[in-house]
This record gives sequence, C-alpha cells and structure tokens, in this order.
Amino acid sequence: MSVSDEEAYREAVRAGNFMAMRRAAYTRPEKSAKLGRLGEIVREAGENGQKTVVFSYFKDVLGMVGEALAGGVPVHGPLTGGVPSVRRQQVVDDFAAVPGPAVLLAQIQAGGTGLNMQAASVVVICEPQIKPTLVGAGRAVSCRDSDSAGGTENSTSQVTPPPHVSSTVGETGARDPEV
Repeated sequence: MSVSDEEAYREAVRAGNFMAMRRAAYTRPEKSAKLGRLGEIVREAGENGQKTVVFSYFKDVLGMVGEALAGGVPVHGPLTGGVPSVRRQQVVDDFAAVPGPAVLLAQIQAGGTGLNMQAASVVVICEPQIKPTLVGAGRAVSCRDSDSAGGTENSTSQVTPPPHVSSTVGETGARDPEV
C-alpha cells in the first residue's frame, strides 16, 4: 500500500464512509500501489497468452482501471448495469474472440452472473467484496486480488475459494445505491 493509498483510507475511515474505504486505493490513481499491481497481473497474464477479467463493484474504479491499462492488451467493456444484457454478452463474445491476451472490465453485479466468460484464465477483484460470489466455471481459474502486501484489505479478504478456483487472495459483492 502506498502512502497515498493509506491516507485516502484513513480519510474514509474518519468520515465513516465504508464505500470510500473499499475503493480508497483508487482515489489517487497516479500514486496507487494497487493499480500498479493490477497492471503487473495483467502484464503477467498477457505474457502467458491469458485473458483477464477485472471485476469491481464501482463504475469509477473500472474507468480508472481502463485508463491505466490503455495502450496495452485490448481492453473490453466495461460491463455495467446500464448495458443491456444482449449487449453484455456481445462484449463478452468480442473479448473471447480476441486471439491471445485481452482484458474485460465488469461491474461485479453485471458481469458476475448470467454471462458465459469461459475465455478468461485470470480474474482480478479490485476491492473487498461483502457478499460471497462464485468465480470459475468447472476449470482452473486464477483468482487474484490486486491488494499489495500489507494492504488494509488483508483482514477482510481471507475467504476460501471453491476447490476449482486457485487464489492468491480469496474474494467475496455488496450493494451500494450510490453506484
């Protein structure tokens, strides 16, 4: 966690704003250790020819991630609740059709259920989730959290994934009417 990430988190705690706490590491993208780690994960996946799905609960976080990843592997989405379901599947199909590495950005509620995303081998959850969510579809999936060593989320993300999901950090979604 960068000094900037920690300052943003402490400000959110002082304000009593739980949703701001969850996305504090993205408050100052240019100084975000978490955004840097996400770039590393995507780069490593790309070097191995793998596709990556990046989930966030927050649309603004997906926007920052999209900007940070621009110019690298092809980025698709974001899939949000505002995208009609037929269009969502078309975005997923376009992502799957890319030969080699690519990234799909998705709000966890919009992209986490009802879509066929079998093309991805790496899944990144941008911030702690509250409601348990299943990731994976009957084959090995690497589920990654972009949390940096010593980050504030370590204590909130110690959830054991299903047996078919390999995970460096477990994951869990919550509802925020502001999103």
